[in-house]
Amino acid sequence: MSRASPALAGLLLAFACRAGPPRVPAVVPGPEERAILERADGLREEGDEEAALAHYRQAIGRSPFLVEAHRAVQEIRLDRLEKGALLAEYGKRVEEAPERPEPRYLLGRLLSRPQERKRAFEEAIERDPGFAFGHNGLAVVLREEGDLGGAEEAYRRAIECDPRLPEPRRGLVEMFLGDERYREALDEAREGRSALPLDGRLAALASLAAQRRESGPGEAVAHALDAVRSAPGDPGSYAALRLALEKRPIEEDLLRARLTIARGEGKRRPPDAEAERRETLGWIELRRGDPFAATAEYRSAVRGGDLSVASREELALSLLGAGQFREAGKVWLEGIPDSAGGEGSGALLAALDGCEAAPGNPEVLRALARLLLSTGRPRAARRVAGRLRALLPEDAGALSIATDCDRDEAFLGELAEILKRAARGRGPGTLGGFLEEVGRLSREILGEDVARGSRMRSYFPLGSILDPSPGAGGLPGWFAFRGRFAVFGRRTFGSPDGIVLRTVARRPIGGEILGRPFQGEVVLGDSREISPSRGGAGGDIAGAAVFDGYFVDLDAVRGRAAEIARVVERHGPRREAVFADPLPPCRTEADLLSIDEPLALAEKLLLRAEERRPGGWVERVLEAVEVHERAHLADAASLLPVGSHLLSVIGLLFRGGVSPSGVEAILEARAELSTLAACGESEIVLAGMVGAVESPGSRDPHAVGYRGVLEDLVRRIRDRRRSRREDWPGFRDDRNVYQQLDLVPPAVLREEARALATEEGLCMERRPEAPAPLLAPGPVR
Repeated sequence: MSRASPALAGLLLAFACRAGPPRVPAVVPGPEERAILERADGLREEGDEEAALAHYRQAIGRSPFLVEAHRAVQEIRLDRLEKGALLAEYGKRVEEAPERPEPRYLLGRLLSRPQERKRAFEEAIERDPGFAFGHNGLAVVLREEGDLGGAEEAYRRAIECDPRLPEPRRGLVEMFLGDERYREALDEAREGRSALPLDGRLAALASLAAQRRESGPGEAVAHALDAVRSAPGDPGSYAALRLALEKRPIEEDLLRARLTIARGEGKRRPPDAEAERRETLGWIELRRGDPFAATAEYRSAVRGGDLSVASREELALSLLGAGQFREAGKVWLEGIPDSAGGEGSGALLAALDGCEAAPGNPEVLRALARLLLSTGRPRAARRVAGRLRALLPEDAGALSIATDCDRDEAFLGELAEILKRAARGRGPGTLGGFLEEVGRLSREILGEDVARGSRMRSYFPLGSILDPSPGAGGLPGWFAFRGRFAVFGRRTFGSPDGIVLRTVARRPIGGEILGRPFQGEVVLGDSREISPSRGGAGGDIAGAAVFDGYFVDLDAVRGRAAEIARVVERHGPRREAVFADPLPPCRTEADLLSIDEPLALAEKLLLRAEERRPGGWVERVLEAVEVHERAHLADAASLLPVGSHLLSVIGLLFRGGVSPSGVEAILEARAELSTLAACGESEIVLAGMVGAVESPGSRDPHAVGYRGVLEDLVRRIRDRRRSRREDWPGFRDDRNVYQQLDLVPPAVLREEARALATEEGLCMERRPEAPAPLLAPGPVR
């Protein structure tokens, strides 16, 4: 972009200074304050929050407007769910020093409404046009609004004001990466690293930019190693290193990485960073050919925190390499709830037991390798085939299995690349074009056209998919034969997309939800190999309905369960302080009903769920996900086939503004409203809804639909408080209703949700004579 000349910039600045509030330069830390901040940062990186807070407060005591110290205090206290107290404190700081830029900026960081944040940052800049933090905050808001040009200008202005401030440099690189401007991202990352050579996060971003720009794997690895050296307490440093090494896992780089990470042995760091460090060491040892060392590192990572999905698979491979077959099976099956009941788990464990009892028996190894390949574990099958070939180098069966594994993995990798290109608008734009490219690719790699026989099914008005039902042929059928469940489709006006999971269980299902019948097939899967370009509810996708059934990704379920467990572990011992965080006062009825600021509502709801019934999070999250998908099946029964339900579909289209995303938002709202009314896990369901709409300006159909449900629920709770005398301990009628939903008894939440569902025509027990009210406006938007 063009830069303004110095003369013009000076003219504009002179004009800006002629009117408005007085200009007050922001505070710059002196040598003493800088030393205190560095000590505090080190303590924080080591995980000693209390000592870090004491040092940050010491720095603030010496210099009351020291932004760096205030921001660190805010971040620590936000992580402790003290946002209500922070809003009150920094609102008071603005009142006490209205002429200063720092308090307005610091308050802006806490605000949820984009326009209020933007105004706070602009007011800070008015008070000091050279205030780099204000320009950076404004850039973040503009980027969230989609104004990338304005955001770039604000980032560059922040860098000009303070070349040593890392945030605008990081933000600029992240924005260019997200916009696929890889050359510019790498140029900015290099320039930023020249100015800030010790910034670990900037080094990690430079590594990613080098990979995307394909400037050479050596540069990506070098930046990632610098990230680990500079920021050993940042989990992202280790993730960046693994990504860089994947492109070139040569012995020299693996050894350099191993030595760099090992230098941090024995140092204290946050649990998530220590877990990432151990996982990365395990990943390196496995590729260096030492499965025993890899197993030890992965086991240590488990003690520091939950293993990621990818690392869980790596641990299983390490155990196989170390000859611990039974333990590998336990890792694969760990965390799969009893209700999932994978039909093949018994056969898998029996085959693994056989190998552990007779590790040198060729027939047993050959049978296990074939079983692993047929159950969607090609990397494990190749490892067992390699053991067999070490025993019998000329064994034709072992060679055949290894070749099949290589072909399958190569095809899967290329298939994923087709979908990535399509998501960026550089690949096939239709399902037909996608199948043509997959057919050509499979003929080259597999020697057969696996796309032949694929059957498209329309899901008007949302889009179409390749039929994944039992017995279907084509591409989904090819994956099913190899122990996987695969869905490929295209949203209306979208690009081809897909998801591939390893099948854990597949069975028919039927019943009713709120009196509405549903039936179909449920598929439970894990170890996702291809992910959709867009997740659900603004994040990962835990399940989805597909015509005659639905699937659930157990890894996403386990991930959500692990998140809940971490919330309970971190905040449970101080739950009373969390619940006592003050709520901001409300001045109008609109303030009472607003859902723009949840504070710590999601976390409070999860703590309430733990009070009601401790533990069992995987099963409880799975229940919530399955009830949601069953509600979708009940809707499908009333809408499909389209020809038989034309009036209902037309009404749905009109309610959705004749927009596929609008229709999807309505369907997601109906499903989640049904879930809230019918599921016993009210707090978990409601916490998920809050998390989905929390991001300002989110237009994901889940978030849009859930927002309407929450607004209707809050209004009903408000009306109920006015019309009935009910004792809800702690609930205040002069405070925001939304922020107090954790104080509403779960039975009341379900009762009000059921009333909304009845109005929407989703509760057939109460109004069995009512037709589906899709032609008229309903309460769910």
